[in-house]
Amino acid sequence: MIWPFKRRTEVRSSGGGYEASLPAAFEASATATPAPTATGALQAASGLVSRCFAAATVDGPTNLAMAVTPAVLSLIGRALVRRGEIVFAINVDPAGRVRLAVAGRHDVYGPPDPAEWTYRVSEYGPSGTVTRMPAAAGIRGSRPTPSGHGAASARSSPRRSRGSSPRRR
Repeated sequence: MIWPFKRRTEVRSSGGGYEASLPAAFEASATATPAPTATGALQAASGLVSRCFAAATVDGPTNLAMAVTPAVLSLIGRALVRRGEIVFAINVDPAGRVRLAVAGRHDVYGPPDPAEWTYRVSEYGPSGTVTRMPAAAGIRGSRPTPSGHGAASARSSPRRSRGSSPRRR
């Protein structure tokens, strides 16, 4: 029996530290076997990128710049690290203000030409879900693309969700 006030020796993994745990997080999420150290590193990385995105300034027409708030930028940064993409439905209210609604789930339908794609997006709220079918022009998505140095840069374009492919209408 261990005495309850006895000091226990702390045991830490020696798997290479933070630098090794981040790639392990991406590998674990791909194989669906998350490791506790990988999850912590992933949260740290997504939090860092989230804060960097939130610190950015947005230039452009006032009604559009007002839609891309620091909270939206933060959400984009976190989603790019954790899931690899994010999709927004573009909504315009009667006063002409633009609002970006996060698509909790999305599917893409249409022929090979991306200009003719139609999205099925589900927007989740506290007491209900709204599912709509906007054209590709009413959708904005971000997905990192590889650069020459292994870093990711965000690109805005209509994209397919993971695991889905365009289907003929």
